[in-house]
Amino acid sequence: MHAFPFDFHHGEQILHGLFVDRAAHVRYGDLADELYNRYRSDLSVASIVIIRPPVDRAFDPRTVQLDELKPVFDRLPHVPIHLLGSQNFEHFLTPNLNAGVQGIDAVTLTGLLNELKRFELRHYAVDANALLRTTGTRVFRAPSGKYCRTFIRVGSVQIHRAALDGFFFWLLPWLKDCQAIVTETWTISSIALNAGRLLGRYAPATHNRCEVDMLSEYHDGSSELVPDTTSVLRRSASGGSGKVLVLISSTMSGTLVGRLQETIDRIGLETSRFDFGALYNLGKNQNLKTLCDISDGIGGGTFECYDLPPADAGGTPEIIDIDKRTYFPLRVQELPVLVRKPTADAGYTFFTDYRGSGLISVHRDSFLLNRQRLRHHAIFLDVLNVMKKSPFTERFAQKLTAFERCPSLIVTPPHPAGIAIADQAQKLLAARFGCNVTVVKHLDLNLSGQLDEPAKPLLDLLKGLSEREAILVIDDVSVTGRRLSRYQLSLREIGYSGRIHYLVGIARPEKRADWDHRIKRLRLRQPKTLPQHTVDCVECVVLPDWDESRCPWCRERDIYRRLSTKHRPLAPHLAERAYRLQRAHDAEPMQADAFFKLTSEAEMRLTPNSIFLPQPANDAEVFAAVASALQDMRTNLQNPDHLTLTYPEIPVLSVENYFGAHFNDSVIRASILRAAIRPELERPHAEGEEERHRKALEVLVSQAGDVNNLTLELLLAVASHKLPILKISPDQRLILEARGYGDAIDLLLSAAQDNL
Repeated sequence: MHAFPFDFHHGEQILHGLFVDRAAHVRYGDLADELYNRYRSDLSVASIVIIRPPVDRAFDPRTVQLDELKPVFDRLPHVPIHLLGSQNFEHFLTPNLNAGVQGIDAVTLTGLLNELKRFELRHYAVDANALLRTTGTRVFRAPSGKYCRTFIRVGSVQIHRAALDGFFFWLLPWLKDCQAIVTETWTISSIALNAGRLLGRYAPATHNRCEVDMLSEYHDGSSELVPDTTSVLRRSASGGSGKVLVLISSTMSGTLVGRLQETIDRIGLETSRFDFGALYNLGKNQNLKTLCDISDGIGGGTFECYDLPPADAGGTPEIIDIDKRTYFPLRVQELPVLVRKPTADAGYTFFTDYRGSGLISVHRDSFLLNRQRLRHHAIFLDVLNVMKKSPFTERFAQKLTAFERCPSLIVTPPHPAGIAIADQAQKLLAARFGCNVTVVKHLDLNLSGQLDEPAKPLLDLLKGLSEREAILVIDDVSVTGRRLSRYQLSLREIGYSGRIHYLVGIARPEKRADWDHRIKRLRLRQPKTLPQHTVDCVECVVLPDWDESRCPWCRERDIYRRLSTKHRPLAPHLAERAYRLQRAHDAEPMQADAFFKLTSEAEMRLTPNSIFLPQPANDAEVFAAVASALQDMRTNLQNPDHLTLTYPEIPVLSVENYFGAHFNDSVIRASILRAAIRPELERPHAEGEEERHRKALEVLVSQAGDVNNLTLELLLAVASHKLPILKISPDQRLILEARGYGDAIDLLLSAAQDNL
């Protein structure tokens, strides 16, 4: 199962949706459980859920068996559920299947169907880091001979089955009369091969065999390419009268198609037999049909194309050629990056102000009042622990003084921290204005179709508020802003016309620009002559938003689970650690023991003058501060120490950050190993990986207590493939066994080998 959230803008309406791709082996009951366990936060603000059954079979929407979907309806009783399918090579969305819930109107559904393709294929491009960028005076020379600063390597999206099947599904209208598929190069061969395979299942009577072929490299018109191109085109058109689909990865100007059409005509083949289409459209003025239009840019990159290399004030441009066979830059170079003070400064005040407060823990679930699980957080901010502590108390009260009049209502999600912060606001407003403001506890204010006793009075109350009145929407923490947007949409659907004040305890976007965009979007009120809505927060800090799939502690737990199925019993300290990780979800937050070490080892502690936060600070606080700095390096191209790929340079975290002298504290080194992802650590050349291997062994056998206390964290990094598999000599093993690591070495290194 693969799922991702999306936002669909239809006029002034915004639908917050969740797209779910159901594989053939996943039953609806299992899908419902997976959605509930992993995507509860997204579902809590969803206006609509789209489920796509297996793509290799057509189905008639009139024959949908609602009994099969009952587990989904039970888990999502108040969300419209639609199936996305196909019949006779055409796509469709079913009407809402969740009885008792008001569905989306037909016009909106039609618009959404047209956009779902773009949502999914854009998602795969961003998720796979398919965009190649340059900076400064550098410029790519694409296989077409054109010049650009951003290039999309479509082949990179072929990273999992869901992406391949997604492309097949959206290609269906192009495949109706298709007998063969030819790709521009082998770089998108997996998409074509999978399409040919699934086409035989989808329509076995008419498409039992679809040939797949590919050109050896980009067809630039060179005479040496003509024999191979001619052979492929002739071969694909033989043996039938159906269409030949020539699949292009992306198109800016249509130059490649023109050259191929000329070749087809020159060798005497019928041009009408050949159909051309591109997976991604990069250009504004295109006649070629495309699956996904990203001509406005994607992930911050735009695709302007030039016949000549653009000359900047900085001097003559440096040209980087894209290989015509692999579509990768012909030249790459490693750029070691240090985590430096200017990067850490952005979060320094926040982490300084709240260290020791109990605000920060790791590997923890969030819950509603009824103990219904919302989602998992790798980094958890518990505002309950700072509600009555400085500086949060004073700063929160100061935010409320900005209101000129008392709000008529306070709305908050029904979880402990949200209610606590709403109650505090209620008391402060009563002291200032002398009014007792009603607090409404509701997850999303989605009252459509809910006319039960609890919902009707609330609906009447909201409808009764005038344009001159205001509502205070309050939340303890805002990660993606989807809950606030869901409140906004629900209030609009209800017909509320007054002002909205959004106040968040801690905004924790993945990049600062996201919060700025959230403010801009939520402030808008029509007509613009009215006072606009307000959006504010007590604190704002950039942090990665990691659920179970990316939580470093969940991955650690999964390592022990894999080991326990093959090696029984686990070594005692590994078993104890596995039990500790299980307890951390809700019963006992991980703070001082976030990192794995033996109790006999030297304490991991922060020494004076750290760039991240002052001492003393526990493991979780140090990790969050380091993770915040790394997140800024991932998302902020203005940071000179950014980790975004800007070819020909491949930025990687210098080994000095976690094994060298740049940081001496094991707690910081462990934080970097946990917070960094594999591509940010892995060196692009063999000699770099050899250096990492050598330095890792030096740490393991070091005599210094605040160096070798990193041993278990280092071995976990190996098991997680963040470090090379270690080749430990007999003498080194004796040293480690004497310190009590014998079983851990064997088990964790075997985990790395088993998961290759």
